Amino acid sequence: MKRRYNNLIVIFIFAFLSWMFSYYFIKIGGMVLDSDSSFHISRVEEIYLNLREGKVFTFIATRTFSNSGVGNFMFYPTLFLYPWALLRFVFNPVTSFYLWYGFFMFLTMVISYYSMLSYSSSKIRSYAFALVYSLAAYHIHLGLWHYVLGEFIAYTFIPLAFLGIYHILFGDSKKWKILGCGMALIMYAHLLSVYITALILVLITLGSIIYRKGIAKERLVSLVKSAVLALLLVSPQLLLFITDYKGLGAPQKSFVYMSTVTEFIDSSLNNTSGTQTVGLVIIIVAFIGWYFVRNKSEEITAYVLGLGFLLLATRLIPWDLLTKTFVFNILGQVQFPYRFNTYSSFFLAVTASLIIQEILEIGSRDYLKLVNIIALTIVMVISYESAVTDVITRIDSNHIHLKKSNKELVTLPVNAYVDKDDYSNIFTYLVLFGETDYYPKRSYASYNNINSSVNAQTIVKHEGYLNKRKISIKLVKTSANTIIYKAKTTKDGKLDLPVVKYPHTKVILNGNATKFDTSDRGTIQVNVNKGINNIMIRYQPSKLFYAGIGIVVITWGILLVITISKVLLKIREHNIGGLRV
Repeated sequence: MKRRYNNLIVIFIFAFLSWMFSYYFIKIGGMVLDSDSSFHISRVEEIYLNLREGKVFTFIATRTFSNSGVGNFMFYPTLFLYPWALLRFVFNPVTSFYLWYGFFMFLTMVISYYSMLSYSSSKIRSYAFALVYSLAAYHIHLGLWHYVLGEFIAYTFIPLAFLGIYHILFGDSKKWKILGCGMALIMYAHLLSVYITALILVLITLGSIIYRKGIAKERLVSLVKSAVLALLLVSPQLLLFITDYKGLGAPQKSFVYMSTVTEFIDSSLNNTSGTQTVGLVIIIVAFIGWYFVRNKSEEITAYVLGLGFLLLATRLIPWDLLTKTFVFNILGQVQFPYRFNTYSSFFLAVTASLIIQEILEIGSRDYLKLVNIIALTIVMVISYESAVTDVITRIDSNHIHLKKSNKELVTLPVNAYVDKDDYSNIFTYLVLFGETDYYPKRSYASYNNINSSVNAQTIVKHEGYLNKRKISIKLVKTSANTIIYKAKTTKDGKLDLPVVKYPHTKVILNGNATKFDTSDRGTIQVNVNKGINNIMIRYQPSKLFYAGIGIVVITWGILLVITISKVLLKIREHNIGGLRV
């Protein structure tokens, strides 16, 4: 009972800290938009508007992304954007974002705490790990500076993946479900994080097999079972890729935005979230960690991995030379080597928690431990406040509100400032990065430059063509996964509409389902007759998608029942044991 009581206190502390982190920004009431901000904000807006219509699933953009029908909702995970969209029903848009941010800070701390508790069985170490990992500068950078929200969400579930592989290879292999669930949750957030994490897990597994000269049968079986579980839990996403991800454009492989070791260390020592670095605590641990782990084999592994990923984020690795090797084909998808900061933050936070545990447990008396824990909390809160100073300064220095755009082909300006009153102006611009992601290759604007593709320009400008000649068309209505155009034609012909086509797109012409084909720009092209034509375009997934949703719901339901049953059994055993005493 005391153990459960202590855990509740810890969770309460995490909840209080998360609320405090959110409340300050809620009071400020503004956001400065950069990088991926408008991409995710637009996705949340579309989900919110669809939910208002009572439609749960969003597949294509009909009210945002220039009404282009682009399917980034199918190929870039959206599940964890739904809490943000639901908050919009109660709070203004800016407050909703900061509450959502606070919720994921809380979730990260709770998952980190219980993950380390399963690994070390030490509450003090688990508490330290949760604070260090969750409040790392790179995590704050993802959430509040560049709004790289897919990676920000994935950061929350990274501890589950590595805890899962630890148990399968070295600990209790019966806990294989942790790995399957962890990988599925990461995939619900950010596909590239799944890719990087999977590569690391493969390397760890191969290293274990080589070191131990094999793998026990029960551990291999557990590894396979975890993989099967993960596949079941992500089956709807996989099905959408299989059925509809054909001939689409995507960012090119690259290695860019790298800093020198000196720049990386300086930025980390300054504890800034305005750059892609790991912050003061993590960088200090990188320098002193060896002393504390030198005689502990498991801890050495975590420390060396953390140090390795730290170096991978810098120019110490000759990334430019590697573009001409097989490494580019494997890691080129990463694009930005600083993404390894997530993993250096994780592994070095493991080492940091060990160091803090040893320091805090110097005094054996409970009241001294309590004082030390309070001191740790204060220090980490100060560290967090230091890291968000750049964010606050940027907001305070931006007093020019974003105005509504009345021009075509204008991209959202960098560092645009919005509050609840001018938030809607965001949607009058092209998104800063990702406007044409998941367009057909023939219309994809490379390097996010809309001027690099004439086809992309014609789509976002809502241009229609009859027999390849431009004509006037009218966007009549947009609703959940549906766009309606009206065109008055002077002759029969092929009408090319500015809506991206996917294999499961459906077209209704003048009230009747009709066949259609793909235009030269990868959009909907339908045969029309002279006169007024009303064309409804909508996306309708295959029945297999909904079957996949059913599989996911049933699988999570079974896992929940198993978990609750185990908890109740432990409580019952504890109560019976107490009566016997």
